[in-house]
Amino acid sequence: MDQIRKLLDLIYRVYDMVRGKETPRPNNNCNSMAAHDSCGEVFISYRKDVGDNFTEFLHSALKREGIDAFIDGENRSRREMLPNLFQTIRSFKISIPILSESFFASEWCLSELAEMVECYKSKGQIILPIIFDVEAEDVRNQTGIIKALFESHKKRNDEQTLKRWKNASTVVGGILGYQLKDVKWDDRKMIELVVEWVLTESSCCSVVEYPIGLSTRVEEIEKLLHSDGVAFVGIYGERGIGKTTIAQALYKRYYREYDKTCFLKNIGEEASKGLENLQKQLIKSISKKDDVLILNVAEGKELIQEKLRGEKVLLILDGVDSEDQFKAFAIEFNWFESGSKIIVTSRKENILKSFYRIDEAKIYCPQRLDKRQSCELFSWHAFSQKHFPEDHTKFCTNVVQLAEGSPSNLVELASFLLNGNEKDVEVWEARLKGLKKITGSDLHQRIDKWYDDIKQDGPPPLAFGVISEELKRGGRNFCRKYGA
Repeated sequence: MDQIRKLLDLIYRVYDMVRGKETPRPNNNCNSMAAHDSCGEVFISYRKDVGDNFTEFLHSALKREGIDAFIDGENRSRREMLPNLFQTIRSFKISIPILSESFFASEWCLSELAEMVECYKSKGQIILPIIFDVEAEDVRNQTGIIKALFESHKKRNDEQTLKRWKNASTVVGGILGYQLKDVKWDDRKMIELVVEWVLTESSCCSVVEYPIGLSTRVEEIEKLLHSDGVAFVGIYGERGIGKTTIAQALYKRYYREYDKTCFLKNIGEEASKGLENLQKQLIKSISKKDDVLILNVAEGKELIQEKLRGEKVLLILDGVDSEDQFKAFAIEFNWFESGSKIIVTSRKENILKSFYRIDEAKIYCPQRLDKRQSCELFSWHAFSQKHFPEDHTKFCTNVVQLAEGSPSNLVELASFLLNGNEKDVEVWEARLKGLKKITGSDLHQRIDKWYDDIKQDGPPPLAFGVISEELKRGGRNFCRKYGA
């Protein structure tokens, strides 16, 4: 099997060369942002009627992009190597069921599908269904051939098992996936779509634990990055809206395609250590050399120009907030080789327009999360599940409103309420009531003020325990320990 995969991989590489498309090479010299991380694991489930060629081509295409994919279908003997395949499914970030008539005729595949849906609901696993030779509507509603196939399972399975399988079919049928008929049964086109989708989703999964709404934002910026020349894109927005997270996901998405990459994070904060230090970080990342000596900013500019001119690079400048920081890099469009991507994030739109001269059409402003996304993100961080517990719904809705769609605010509020691993909604309500009494527009500053007040005035009565000297040392750490 390994020899077959190697041969298929070679065929694809030759095909790409004929088309003039270079096969991306793994970048073993990328900086510490993502040097050796897996791009995300994919579980693929299928039956023989799909054809080994399709799944092998898909597996090879994913492998070429550095994605670890496990195929369950063509080599059932691998089950013997796994004490519990369902436990293995739970370890994957992405599941791809290839839905066909034989898939629904298989009790094993239906059990896998049900496990995927369980992980989708309880762990946030991502599912991408590929509709092969059935209709999505039939999958969703168990009609047509799918209904007949479920009828055939009644003799060997109890009602509870059938109900679980049907529920999984309903859920997966309602998830937007890809249908082979939509690409006119072109296997190669389908594989290209799937690989692009997996790259985007896995890059999002690798930067945050719960990437709610992130893939949509990454896809929108990817459209702005499409360019025959040098792509120069700005990301602008308020604190906590997700600029850095989006930039990290984009870096993860593209860094394998470049030999020269750099992600400079929190430039505004790092600038306090000296602009020469920022220049040195950039040159070290691009040149892969540690022995970089810069005596002053002017010398740093010359060295940056020397190292970047004529190069194809992936460069991300995160958190630029002043003209001096921009001038320290002295970056010009005409320096770079075609295909380069430069992404700049800032809270100040004028920095992007005036100093970086980025076209307004190439400046992306992330929108706040909508109510559904906000509820889901808060629920994951507060309860480790997709939806609120029923007895917490009213309270959690109030919390979500307070966050105003800011991902950072939602995560911070969940951490604030859970201090000391507290789960009592009455304690949460008391904390939230105290927080609302503190004025100010910045939620993070209000939470810091709440901790300062607790440290100064003492915590509310605790159910048990003795207040120790830790209160004097403490703030947030005290509250985490004692649940204040």
